[in-house]
Amino acid sequence: TFGLYGQGNSWRAGLMADRYQLIDYTLTERSLPYNREPRAYAEWSKQLRPWLEAGIWSEAVRFSHDDVRLKDADYERTGVSVAMPGGSRVDIKPYLSMPLAGASWYATPTVAWRHTEYRLDQGLADQLGGDRSPSRSLPITTVDAGMFFDRETTLDGKSFLHTLEPRLFYLHAPYRDQSGIPIFDTRAFTFSWGQLFRDSRYTGADRQNDAHQLTMALSTRLIDQSTGREKLSASIGQIQYFDDSRVSLVNQGEVPVEQGKSAWVADANWAITDRWTVGT
Repeated sequence: TFGLYGQGNSWRAGLMADRYQLIDYTLTERSLPYNREPRAYAEWSKQLRPWLEAGIWSEAVRFSHDDVRLKDADYERTGVSVAMPGGSRVDIKPYLSMPLAGASWYATPTVAWRHTEYRLDQGLADQLGGDRSPSRSLPITTVDAGMFFDRETTLDGKSFLHTLEPRLFYLHAPYRDQSGIPIFDTRAFTFSWGQLFRDSRYTGADRQNDAHQLTMALSTRLIDQSTGREKLSASIGQIQYFDDSRVSLVNQGEVPVEQGKSAWVADANWAITDRWTVGT
């Protein structure tokens, strides 16, 4: 992998390439991810007003893959290879956000439009129905809101600030049929604390899940008044799904999201000393 990256006050960008090589010869090249030769991305955001922010995310990638050299039952190469056609992808996501806040609360509604377009090699297009230029466009709406409560307390003679921080995160994205779109570099995130507040369940742009859901979370912290160090942080949260999600990576083992509640997610960190912290 090789890349050149840069950033400024309101932007960051990169130009990179990566290529994979098989080192486990009991497998075939089919197990390798697609090479990204090259990948370029750029992100820009700017505070237009105290209550208005605009930004855009963009990415362009060329995907390629080595031919798959087949093996026989004894893992010996047969000399027969199968082509793995690739393609190009452009992903653009402009957004407008309104960061509203007071001394003890915040609310940030955001509206984004995600457009993803492909130019596929003919062989891959034939596998997916014949369209060499599939695309997908949809709006994504989120509202991130929370409050801060705090009180002064003492533990072992030390003065601490104790906080209680409820948070709500609403996400809505309509369904789009993506059966004609290939999966180059997209996987489902492992369900964790960060997943509660993302607008997509997936790492790449090949899939954008439909969603109508609300995250409810609660955090608490103990902050040392004399040093400002965080002694304790603990959080718990859960997603309420109002509808079934029709987009899923079932072929990768992802369980479809159904109406109801997600698993609980809890996260906690305790600073034993200024040098050691334990977390779970």
